[in-house]
Amino acid sequence: MTPPNAGGFAIGDLTGDGKNEIAATWYTTVYKWIAGQYRIIGFNPWIFQNGGGNADCYIGDCDNDGQNELIMSGGGSRNSPVPEIVIFKWNSWRLVKVAEWDDPGVSSYVYMAGLGDVDEDGENEIVCCSAQKVIVLNWNKETKEFESAIIEKAHTHDNYPFSCVCKDSDNDGKDEIHIGNNCGYNSPDIGKLTIFEWNGTGYEKKFEKEWPGEEGVIEALDVGDVDGDGIPEVCVGTNIVHILQWNGTTYVEEARLDQTHGFLAVLNIGDCDNDGENEINVAPVFVDYGQDYVYWIFKYGWESK
Repeated sequence: MTPPNAGGFAIGDLTGDGKNEIAATWYTTVYKWIAGQYRIIGFNPWIFQNGGGNADCYIGDCDNDGQNELIMSGGGSRNSPVPEIVIFKWNSWRLVKVAEWDDPGVSSYVYMAGLGDVDEDGENEIVCCSAQKVIVLNWNKETKEFESAIIEKAHTHDNYPFSCVCKDSDNDGKDEIHIGNNCGYNSPDIGKLTIFEWNGTGYEKKFEKEWPGEEGVIEALDVGDVDGDGIPEVCVGTNIVHILQWNGTTYVEEARLDQTHGFLAVLNIGDCDNDGENEINVAPVFVDYGQDYVYWIFKYGWESK
């Protein structure tokens, strides 16, 4: 069988040697920089050999044992044993499947899962969107299984929670849950952002914003300091990019980038030119007929020449 294209990739220290690797959803493959080039050091085709697929992946410590795992998000057909979340770990010489979570009673597909300490217990949780639900997965060290808690259900089938980022966006030192929502999946005409926060006993909705007339929000979502003020911003991509910041009471839009076009599916915040300041990387997954596929890099204070 011809290997599929990679739907997503992640960068992080998966082997525990203090150096980052690249993981791709293509056959659950790990690449390492060796002797001047990236080489495959491990792969595990279990998902694809069993009729499943993956849209995204993430590297992080989801079982809180001090070692990063590879979190694969996706799913399988109704006759496939592949669940929505599959966890792989590097065991010193190969990539092995160590855990999974299957959304009970449904054949669903998870796109962009997030990871962070979202309930202030000092341990990471996986947060994902499955079958019109936002779900928090806590790893139980005793049973070696994930325990799930639904924090929101969508009211209609077209209201599709898609992306998830678990980071501190209000500068209080605690991770919030940021959800990108594609309202009207088959004919998107509205983008939506929802932010949840742990209140000590449960998750409450901290903020919600819709952008009627714009594309839905799929994977174009990230949190980071993009203007060098030391305060994180929430960046949301529809067909344009909205930049929001917490003002002590709510999130307000402090800028927007309208040079973009298409249905944005890539938005990543990071220092890609190694100058100590973050840039915003943006790209579409679909464009209108006659439009070019473009990859944009935006930098605060940069003047185009």
